[in-house]
Amino acid sequence: MEQEVNASLALVGGEIDVQVATAKRYPRSIADFLKRAESLACLNTDVAASCIYALPRKENGKQKNIEGPSARFAELMASAYGNIRAEGRTIGDDGRYVTARGTSWDVENNVAIAYEVKRKITTREGKTFSDDMIVVTSNAATSIALRNAILKIVPTAFWKPIYVKCRQVVAGDVKTLATRRDVLLKEFGIMGVTEERLLAAFGLGGKEDITLDHIATLRGFYSALRDGDTTIEEAFPEGGAATLPQPGQRKSQQQNPPAPAPSSPTPEPPVASAVSSVQPEPPAKAPAEAKANVGVIVAVDEKGKDVALISLNTGFRCATNQPAFIAAAKGLKESEAIVELVTHKPKDPKNWPILDEIEPVIEG
Repeated sequence: MEQEVNASLALVGGEIDVQVATAKRYPRSIADFLKRAESLACLNTDVAASCIYALPRKENGKQKNIEGPSARFAELMASAYGNIRAEGRTIGDDGRYVTARGTSWDVENNVAIAYEVKRKITTREGKTFSDDMIVVTSNAATSIALRNAILKIVPTAFWKPIYVKCRQVVAGDVKTLATRRDVLLKEFGIMGVTEERLLAAFGLGGKEDITLDHIATLRGFYSALRDGDTTIEEAFPEGGAATLPQPGQRKSQQQNPPAPAPSSPTPEPPVASAVSSVQPEPPAKAPAEAKANVGVIVAVDEKGKDVALISLNTGFRCATNQPAFIAAAKGLKESEAIVELVTHKPKDPKNWPILDEIEPVIEG
């Protein structure tokens, strides 16, 4: 047995050595990758639609729609990027959750990233799923873990513009809006989602209220329903509990739920004194009460030396005097990446929330 294991390890090691040698001999071209990746992902509307997923999520009792790049999108990026070794597998089942791990290795640059994902395999009543459903759930978790690992190896700055173009291909333009809207409503109808139920879920009065952004998000829902990642009841709840499209949230990738907030107030960091000198024009709502801290950066307004206000497309704003945060915000603004801004309230409620963390979002 030991001899067989050693022989197997030697064989795998030999394969890896060959891949590394081949990668060094034929290094990738970023320019060729960008062209090839875009041509693959935006080949037609069906391929572009498969690159987007959208899922319903509840947060603080409210329904939100989140969307992001799908597993199909990650597969295309890996194929176009080249010189990548990737695998996904289930590594644990404790009776309540299955754990899957996706591993992606850039053999050219000798960089490897592993990503783990947990999925629940019990019902609300605590009953364990059937064997078939456990297999389905395990496969879904593996697919998500592999996708996350690949999209960590391929730099976000490379694939993000391609994902944005996929949404544009799916949404079309004002000339194609009416046709694509009618086709989409028909496809959902075949699935069992009536036009009334779909409109109610998004709070729309009629199909004429469906915009280009709705088209892209609805295509993501369609892909998720077709692939079994969600159900009609979750995506389109009776009574219209869903909201307008919102960007994904990084926290849903965490393996464990976030720890509860401490009962004692968090000490105010040094940034407070610098930001307190900023006197922005009052927003429609007190900035300290803003909760929509996930979105796309639309402005980085510098109000003085090393002090800036960062604005999201959701209307949320926060302040920082950290040069690294300001530089990162400017770069993420240019790439139009979806980001999460973690903030805390200032001592003076008249001032803006203070930025503690800025990070691009990959939803899983």
